[in-house]
Amino acid sequence: MGVPAKARYAHLELKNVYPNSFVTPPRSISRGVIDRDGDYDAYTLDNRLIARTYTENTENTLLLGAGYQKLDLNYVNRDSFRTLGDGSSFFANIDTVDLYQPDYAAFSEPDTGDPTRHDLSQRQFGFYVQDQLRVADNWIFLAGARYDNVKSSEDLSDNTGRSDQGYDDEQVSLTAGAMYLGDNGISPYVSYSESFTPVAGSGPSGDSYRPLEGRQLEAGVKIAPFDIDGYVTVAAFDVEEDNTLISTGAPVQEQAGERRSRGLEVEGVGYLTDALQLTAAYTYTDARYDVSDAQQDERVPLVPRHAASARLDYDASQFVPGVSVGAGVRYVGESEPSPGSSVDGSVSSATVFDAVASYDFNPNWTAQVNVNNLTDKEYVSGCDFYCYYGASRSVIGSISYRW
Repeated sequence: MGVPAKARYAHLELKNVYPNSFVTPPRSISRGVIDRDGDYDAYTLDNRLIARTYTENTENTLLLGAGYQKLDLNYVNRDSFRTLGDGSSFFANIDTVDLYQPDYAAFSEPDTGDPTRHDLSQRQFGFYVQDQLRVADNWIFLAGARYDNVKSSEDLSDNTGRSDQGYDDEQVSLTAGAMYLGDNGISPYVSYSESFTPVAGSGPSGDSYRPLEGRQLEAGVKIAPFDIDGYVTVAAFDVEEDNTLISTGAPVQEQAGERRSRGLEVEGVGYLTDALQLTAAYTYTDARYDVSDAQQDERVPLVPRHAASARLDYDASQFVPGVSVGAGVRYVGESEPSPGSSVDGSVSSATVFDAVASYDFNPNWTAQVNVNNLTDKEYVSGCDFYCYYGASRSVIGSISYRW
């Protein structure tokens, strides 16, 4: 029997300014601004009780757990977003600069109008049960349920007064699955799961976001031939999500209808030698959503149809004790922007390279350095109503201890 427990606290200070740009050929750019300034505090607790029982032909693992999350978000929103008398809205320009030779010294503090103050509080409590039964070394069955209760409130205040938003919601989410462990190394499986994800904040109309609710059905097979040191997993999935968040011309995201993602995943791991491991993966995703009555079955932005990756890891301990190195490549295929956006055409594919090196001081202590986007390639990772650059080169060092 085990009793794992987890606790986490996070504090963030929001000090962000997002310029909103409109390009006028050949080289002028007009700018608006969206400004966020505030604090974010989040507390998470999770406790589990795990009990294992055995008989001659069965192995049963029972999991009971309870979790609590608390979120407090306070911030001030200022922007050059303006609403006209007919209800239409737009970003008012704060200045115009030369796109290739901007004169930042000439910048003056913009008039962002009256600020809107947000005071958001969210509490979520959940408890769950899951049981996994293994029968006769060939069958694995899984069943579980989780109950969540969430209370969210948000106070909004601006020059027109004060308004209160919020909701009190609850959900029971189910999960189930079965897998057959074939004597020939071929193991098919099927699984079903439901999700319930509260979302903090409110939409353009001022109404609080509703929780995201999802369902996933997956079927696949794991192939692990006994004469090969490795395995391949092939899976087909079908995911549906309600209350999807989408980006439009408004300064905050809107909550739309249903989102559906169907596709195929292939992943393989194999040891080419005793020291060299290859990991490769490919995903095909057809993601679509309903934006409005007039826009149905549209391609979801930021989600490419094709994505692939490969990585080689080499254990160099035979030359330098404790040293391992690796290198990988990631490919992200073309994607589409949001329907109705000003982005012209598809977003091009991109390929980036990564590297990693680690050193084991002893069986407990390990130091590691990860370099992502090794060549510091500049590319657009995707567009919805706006476009986003992919992450530039990053070097991350870490030291870990294993008990």
